[in-house]
Amino acid sequence: MHQPGWWPGMISGMACLFAGMGQVMLDAADPAPSFPLMTTPTLRTLASGPGPEDLDLIEWKGRTALLTATYSRARFPREPHPKPRVGALEIYLPGEDRFQPAPMASTPPEHFAPVGLSVVRNSLAPGLEGKQLAYVTNAYPGKGLLARGGAVEVFEVDDDAGQVKHLGTLGGGRSKLLHKINGITASRDGTVYATTFGTFPAKTGEAELLEPNSPAGQTRTINSVVCFTPDKADATKGTWGVVASGINGANGLALSPGETLLYCNAYHGRQILAFERYEQPGGELKKCHGVVYRGLPFRPDNLKCPPNGDLWCTGQRSPVPTFLHLLSGARLPSRGGVARLHWDAGHFKLRHDAEWVKDLDGDTHAPSVAVPLGDAFYLGHIMHAGVTEVRLHPKRQAPVHAASPPTVNTNAHANAEKPQSEGAAR
Repeated sequence: MHQPGWWPGMISGMACLFAGMGQVMLDAADPAPSFPLMTTPTLRTLASGPGPEDLDLIEWKGRTALLTATYSRARFPREPHPKPRVGALEIYLPGEDRFQPAPMASTPPEHFAPVGLSVVRNSLAPGLEGKQLAYVTNAYPGKGLLARGGAVEVFEVDDDAGQVKHLGTLGGGRSKLLHKINGITASRDGTVYATTFGTFPAKTGEAELLEPNSPAGQTRTINSVVCFTPDKADATKGTWGVVASGINGANGLALSPGETLLYCNAYHGRQILAFERYEQPGGELKKCHGVVYRGLPFRPDNLKCPPNGDLWCTGQRSPVPTFLHLLSGARLPSRGGVARLHWDAGHFKLRHDAEWVKDLDGDTHAPSVAVPLGDAFYLGHIMHAGVTEVRLHPKRQAPVHAASPPTVNTNAHANAEKPQSEGAAR
């Protein structure tokens, strides 16, 4: 989750504080799950730049590694705040003690405040075939903290040369459709999806599909999914358009392994939604399957789908400490949780261990993303200069709880057909 801007952040943060207090009380009143202890996690902090909110897997030096993007959100830093803001990409190889700055073959954008990132290995995008690409959301692409709009930067992560190169800004620059940009995911054909996050819960929370080239698809709106459709000759050039709106806190995104389904977190609704894509290249969505999982024990931030097809969903239990941090830089304890989901027999199932979440209270810096690598998974945060390595020591098989099929309103049609299982590997 990210809330750019100082003055808008102050207003929205104060409003969210008072609105969130009631929600915190509701959370506290929820009965505690009675699942037995299944795992005993071991936590270790890996040094990195400030605020690595998002992580993803890359190939680096012949090994699978982690990529992250960091920048300082401090409102009142001890040292003068960098002007313009300049974020950085960092890489972690398993076994090392910290993230290292990525060797850059070109200078990053002048104003670079990265929030989310999505890595595509072996791209099929026009003009970028075979390359390993990192798409990074840029929350402050213009001068000043009140700059409107957002952007997505694309980098080539060249494993052979051992360098990272900035290839350009998708669409040629900032777009008003990307104001309050947050989550991101990219397909191999060069189509990119991003979310615009709304501070306040939506009144209805009913997702609606839009034609990206229609007047509605060219109108800036929050709590939406925005899509970049690349040109046929150059994947860094193309057009942005809104393809879905009305999501109750649009946040993390992920594509299924076969790239036929687009998943989206609803932060305020504690839900995961699914959209079906057309088979031909392009970002237009074919169908909205609505809420496919509801009742998460935290507000879901980022969503990741590693090659094995599991979905890793991460978020915070209360939005109040997070918004206070984005408003003033205060670092209050902000706990969260991680859930691993998988697709089975046409329904999402959640593998969730209540004691595991409780033990992760030791990580109090607003966890925002979880990415598995080897025998551990790694947590990025909103208010923490470091990444937490979590190793699990299972005691018995974790319980699997099937989500009941919800009744969903999609485009004024109830009880939408559920998407089918996929077997393709990404």
